[in-house]
Amino acid sequence: MKRNVEQSGVCKICRCTESNCRQCIERTGKPCRWVNAEKTLCSACVLPGKITIGEKYSPAMVITDQAQADIYFEILVDHNRRFAPDRDRADAEKIERENLGYYAMYFGLETRARVERLFKCEHPLFGSIEKNGPPTAKRAFDAWDNLWRRARRLTPLAKSAKQNAKRKR
Repeated sequence: MKRNVEQSGVCKICRCTESNCRQCIERTGKPCRWVNAEKTLCSACVLPGKITIGEKYSPAMVITDQAQADIYFEILVDHNRRFAPDRDRADAEKIERENLGYYAMYFGLETRARVERLFKCEHPLFGSIEKNGPPTAKRAFDAWDNLWRRARRLTPLAKSAKQNAKRKR
């Protein structure tokens, strides 16, 4: 996706201007306003600091248009980087795609497939529904079991428990 160049008086995410914020009104029900002195970010494109996972990702589950998905993805990445200013864009995008892929799993197969297509994401454990189909109960159990085993191997507590068990032998 082409990155927007910052220009005063034009929102870097949705490209609205002071004279045309029609799409912001359509999205939020009210006109937007500038939220920074440079006038490069409008209020319709900013998520609040305190937000639940549902408040952040549920709007993406109802998007059906690629242009709106691109705008909302920019909003997600911007929100991510506001709380981790040193994080580079590629890492913020990866995090948001994983979160979208995970969250979409709770909304049914059709929604999951649409979200994966629009946001170019996939479930972090099960991959793309288009490539792998819906997970079976066995595949779900195996994925979580493997994840749990890997996590246990990496934790200091698990390592010290193993070392103690070896010493007792």
